[in-house]
Amino acid sequence: VTEISNGAFKNNQTISKVTIPGSVKKIGEEAFYWSTVQNLTLCNGITEIGRLAFGLCNGLSVIEFPESVEYIGEDVLEDCQELEKIIVCNELAVIGESAFSGCISAVDKKGFLIIAHRLFRYMDDVTNDEVVNIPDGVRKIDGYAFVGAEIAKTYVLPQSVEIISENAFKYCDGIENVEILNDSIDIHSEAFNEIENLTVFAHEGS
Repeated sequence: VTEISNGAFKNNQTISKVTIPGSVKKIGEEAFYWSTVQNLTLCNGITEIGRLAFGLCNGLSVIEFPESVEYIGEDVLEDCQELEKIIVCNELAVIGESAFSGCISAVDKKGFLIIAHRLFRYMDDVTNDEVVNIPDGVRKIDGYAFVGAEIAKTYVLPQSVEIISENAFKYCDGIENVEILNDSIDIHSEAFNEIENLTVFAHEGS
């Protein structure tokens, strides 16, 4: 077996322990979506993991993507709210949009979920800060990274941030100001979708 097909174990409510050997190269879309898997081992040799492969697997607490993984699909861990630790061994792996955005238990002590220099989620109720400094080293802010943030009013983006994705600040209800320090940043036209009365501070001419 070299591939687990799309939806192979979708909605499976009987499995709990799964080990996927390195002989399997691809895990298809929604392969384990909404299943009861709790103990998951992904062995070195797997190269591709499809969209929503482990979405809504709320029994998971830890997941490690081995060095061999080159592609991780969009929303791969959608709403895995009990997941506390996500390890991506290959920092060069292509990671789809919003891959980890729903993993609210995996945020750090300051409310950030940052993997491979990308900000996937920020929760402002962890620190209740009204001014949020995005950590230096973050290169990309993913879609829906600030869903539900209501306390923070001002976000400061360091020079390291190169990309702000579509819908990055959508549903970020408390936002009033954004300070951008990188004058060559790539901002999607819908990055601040549905946000009113926003003030953006940036270098003149950027």
